[in-house]
Amino acid sequence: MAKASTRIPPNDLLKPYLAATLLRSTGANGAVLLRELISQATTIIVDSRRSVVETFRANKLDGLEMQALVYKHRRLSSWANDEFYDETHELIVFAVKADFIALCCSEPSARDRLVRKLTGCSTLPRLLLEQAFVGTQATAMWLSGTHTPTASKANAKAMTGPALEFALDPLGDQSFYYSAVKSRGSYDPDIAVGTSPSASRIWVNRPKDWSKFGDELNAVLAHCKRAIASVGPSQPWIQVLAQDAGDISTATNPYAVALMAPELLSDNEIDAEVRENAINWAYEAQFEIVAHHGPSPTCLVKFKGQEIGTVDFTFRTVAEKAITTASWTNSVAGYERERETFSTLAGRPECLRIYYDDGTTLSDGRLFNPAYRDQRFNWVFKDFTGYAITDEKPKVWGGKSLADVIANKKTDGSNDNSLFAYVVEKMFPTGWLASDDGSMEFADFVHIDKISHKVTLIHVKGSNKSSASREVSVSNYEVVVSQAIKNIRHLDRSTLASVLDAGKQKKISGAVWLDGKKQPNRKQLIKFAKTLKPDHEKCVIVLQPQLTQRENDACVGGKPTATRYRIIRMKQLDTLMLSARLSCGAVGAEFVSIGAG
Repeated sequence: MAKASTRIPPNDLLKPYLAATLLRSTGANGAVLLRELISQATTIIVDSRRSVVETFRANKLDGLEMQALVYKHRRLSSWANDEFYDETHELIVFAVKADFIALCCSEPSARDRLVRKLTGCSTLPRLLLEQAFVGTQATAMWLSGTHTPTASKANAKAMTGPALEFALDPLGDQSFYYSAVKSRGSYDPDIAVGTSPSASRIWVNRPKDWSKFGDELNAVLAHCKRAIASVGPSQPWIQVLAQDAGDISTATNPYAVALMAPELLSDNEIDAEVRENAINWAYEAQFEIVAHHGPSPTCLVKFKGQEIGTVDFTFRTVAEKAITTASWTNSVAGYERERETFSTLAGRPECLRIYYDDGTTLSDGRLFNPAYRDQRFNWVFKDFTGYAITDEKPKVWGGKSLADVIANKKTDGSNDNSLFAYVVEKMFPTGWLASDDGSMEFADFVHIDKISHKVTLIHVKGSNKSSASREVSVSNYEVVVSQAIKNIRHLDRSTLASVLDAGKQKKISGAVWLDGKKQPNRKQLIKFAKTLKPDHEKCVIVLQPQLTQRENDACVGGKPTATRYRIIRMKQLDTLMLSARLSCGAVGAEFVSIGAG
């Protein structure tokens, strides 16, 4: 517990870095507010690992009330399972001026807990922070993307320079918004202030002593009080960046839902369990929107091919972010854990993405309207007659492995009609062909032309629907395109030979064909891969028959017949594919995407 005394610290005792979350009281103010905050903070922070050591107060300065709380944090060492613990001393400072609050914490996780759990106060509006502290001559900038995730374009960028507002790409950066920036603004033209408007957070410097720290906090809160009286209409800080499209309630007609795999997320602090769950759901789940109410979709959810129930999304706004609640109906017995896992992931703003017909995207809990210069991607359409476009691969049966049943007989005696069979029988009946489907795959198939030595990586994804009238969808392509691009390094001859050799003990290594004839193993293929020409041709193919030539033709041209919303989706999909083509072009590879003719 805290010591009874709350002494004034000497100036050389406390010298915290000035990084503050700014709040405003909804009730008490001044000294009463400060006492309430300290009392709440003690209750929130103290647990089995944290204990208060001492509190410090400061002399009242020009209406500023300030108090510090020092606590001891005992935590298990990162390299130990038990017995070995580290102890650190952490600091919390509350500064109150009237009803404005500055919260400074040396431990980030404690700061986040306090901001979430403190009652009687709330973060300041994003617009206020932007207009009060964001200015010109940006020396550091952190950008987050709202575009469809693809390895050909960064999901997030950090930049430094003397005036970054002039360094932005007016075309390529249109799909980014800034999450934080350090600039010179109206607070003090001589001081560069870091600002994260959505987090209601600023950072300045490390004052030379406790007294200067209090002076700086006093100036910051006084500036907030002046600024709140003069907040004007929202004006984009930089025109070329993606802009907020308004509150989530303004969005209508959701047409696709996606969960982001960790490699597509900008949050690098996701714990191992959440990361693993997100991987499974990003690659193994399908969402079919069956109804919606305003921005809230209702989806039929399939996980690993099994329908597990119907989920209704609802939103509530917390600190200007849309927080999602997932409610289940028509639940299938035996999948309770899967539904609980999904609900947890959906409640994390950084994991959930929803696309709307008007072109807006819900990303990281905020609605954005990215802008693109429209360009067309050259699609290839093929006839899939005789093949089930919704079946990516055949089902195994009779104790057989997947390698045994690809392009072979099914359990009922009929021929395999999956998309995997299409690749073997129609796309590559000659040359070397091998499948690498499974965990940590580099492609569903790899093909090597015996004559030209051209290497092709093929990534296959089944369509959500088989109806000839199915409409264009972006979410159906997100994961497979991202997977294709992040594996383009395997087009290199040495990398390809190594990865084929590394997987030669896997069951799928038996899925090898030479000129359409099944081979016993990869041995000869690996030997051939090692002899590839240094300048061999390279190609990446995405086979996803969700897009039909009929739908493509209806969405493009001088007089499209599709609805405006379908045309917008087609433009978004083309943008995804063009980005992937650029990434492949960077390593000298062709990029082909195949739809249904």
